[in-house]
Amino acid sequence: MKHFYKTVLISLLSGILMLPTSVFAMDVWIPSTIKISINGDISHKFPLPTSADPGNSVGSDVSAGFYPVIGGKITRFKRVFALEGERPAKKSSALVETSKGVFLPAQSLGGYRVVEQSDKSISLTLAGSVGPGGWAGLGLSVAVKLGWAKGYQINRYAKTIHHIDRLPKVEIPETIEKLKMYSPGDSLAFKKKFTVGFNAAAKAGIMAQIGVAASIATSWNVAFQIPSKRDNPKREPIVRVTYAKAKDKNIAVNVGNLISNFSIAKVWGKSQSFEYIFNLSNRNKVAKLKIKSELKKGQLKEVFLENVDVLQAYQQAIQGNLILADMLSDRKKYGVIKVSETNKQSRGKQMSAGLKIPFLFNMNFSRGKTFTTSATKKFGNDTLVENWLGVFNQQVVTSGLVSHDSKRLNMFTGNYQQITPLKKMDGNISRRYSANYKYYYARNNVSVDKMQEELRKVREKVGFMKHLKGLKIKPAGGKKVGSLEIDLDVALSNVATDELIKVAEKYGESTLTKEALSYLDGFFANVKDAKAEICTRHKTRILKECIFTTKRQTKSAMKMAYRALIKMKKHRSDVNYKEFVQAYADFGQGFIENRFTLKTFLRMLRYEFNPRAQGKAKYAKEKTITLDRKRMRVPYEIKIKIQGTHIAPFNKTLKSWK
Repeated sequence: MKHFYKTVLISLLSGILMLPTSVFAMDVWIPSTIKISINGDISHKFPLPTSADPGNSVGSDVSAGFYPVIGGKITRFKRVFALEGERPAKKSSALVETSKGVFLPAQSLGGYRVVEQSDKSISLTLAGSVGPGGWAGLGLSVAVKLGWAKGYQINRYAKTIHHIDRLPKVEIPETIEKLKMYSPGDSLAFKKKFTVGFNAAAKAGIMAQIGVAASIATSWNVAFQIPSKRDNPKREPIVRVTYAKAKDKNIAVNVGNLISNFSIAKVWGKSQSFEYIFNLSNRNKVAKLKIKSELKKGQLKEVFLENVDVLQAYQQAIQGNLILADMLSDRKKYGVIKVSETNKQSRGKQMSAGLKIPFLFNMNFSRGKTFTTSATKKFGNDTLVENWLGVFNQQVVTSGLVSHDSKRLNMFTGNYQQITPLKKMDGNISRRYSANYKYYYARNNVSVDKMQEELRKVREKVGFMKHLKGLKIKPAGGKKVGSLEIDLDVALSNVATDELIKVAEKYGESTLTKEALSYLDGFFANVKDAKAEICTRHKTRILKECIFTTKRQTKSAMKMAYRALIKMKKHRSDVNYKEFVQAYADFGQGFIENRFTLKTFLRMLRYEFNPRAQGKAKYAKEKTITLDRKRMRVPYEIKIKIQGTHIAPFNKTLKSWK
């Protein structure tokens, strides 16, 4: 039956169409990486924006009418990843040292991480349609859509592969006894979402439509996290809770038919989140609280609560009532710590396209840029952290019965951060900036050949063939890798950012572009299997066409990156954080186009560049800079992490300044 679904799918798809950095004494700021949670959610210092689904217009073969349509969707999957642990004292002949870059069988490791995701949604669309009947009758439709969705993502530890199916039922841990069912490092997030949408479209029956859609979505999210053994060595019943509420708006122009769609959307929104730590071992400490509630006509009524403890505050917080948590955190000794409070606003533009066969397969491609501002009050050290974030994002996601629930992400973020101490208003403000590039891939049911293909795609984006080519993959049992996750991160410090701007100023657009194209020519001339490494896409399988297309893309990307760096210098001097990070995102779009654009800039960060030399002589000397009277390399880092169900995890630093 599964083979039949795939045959139907293939048949259908085949017919479808600033200020100089003020981190006093020029400290180096290497940012924390973009975080891709094990269930695929994205965060970077502060939550990234989300966009509401604008919905699809409803087609009908009635000539005129007003009618309801009920829809829904269920998504559920599980990913399992082996963890690193101690290995046997004696080496088996089948095992090879990980230092040689070999993916070992997942045997005698430190257990497994089990990630489950479940999402359910239901919608009611009230649609009006006017026009000739029939499948291809031309007409107009107007629809109002109400949607409700809920779901969860859970990340749990299993001691062995056999314990995975014995994990308890997923539920909110409302008591200490239920918290004990979780292991250190486990996490659970529940979410709810309500959407109101409007769509007006010109249509040709149910076969095609073009229209305008708008929506407003309100979402609630409660996340729980159990501290790691390092953070909680005594294994006390401690839980970190984050409660967030967001409202996102979306307006889009879309074109589509029964099984495909394309849209260009403008998105904006705002959110507020609160983070607390509850130590439930403090239940013996109780408080008497006086709560003021507002009645009609502005009158206040005082309510006294007796014997309030940390468990009651925790149980109220997970329902969205934070009053008790706030009051106990102010008293310091009742086991409640308020960690932070964040307000965020975002706006952006997004282009997306999708293919779908209802219930069987969904694929969505999206590409766009987003600008986000946020302000976070950190209560522990009493500071205000303001963040400006410019993001270029491109991703492809699949789901459905005949898919493997995959996600491929290319993301570049440029950020500018200002930290203000609130206790001593002495003007001691710290400002810093940095950037990250993240390449991320996750998929279920991966074969060895598929994993090798994904490693080739990583090399196509970033190079590093010496480290990432020829890796042996030996899954346990010699069959499939199972779930697979590839996570590569390039972190550029504030000092590396300054060096990139200097490089752009010193050499100019033509020299930088020429160097990238020279690198490309050398690659195709000297790498024996260059075509197999680069020329795999449908339109570039002919070598000459591949080289021509890649050169054109490289030239355009280098032009974009260069111009963005020149803008960044101006905005940095003007202390214009907003424009600075947006220009940084533009640089990132060019920077991550392919290995030739990325490695050209990284080479100029690592080596002294001599444009008059030939070949390797251009980069004969490693670059060093003076920072705080010390000689050092330009600080940037490149790290990769790969993990799967039946292979041991693979962690490697491809480049470090230390």
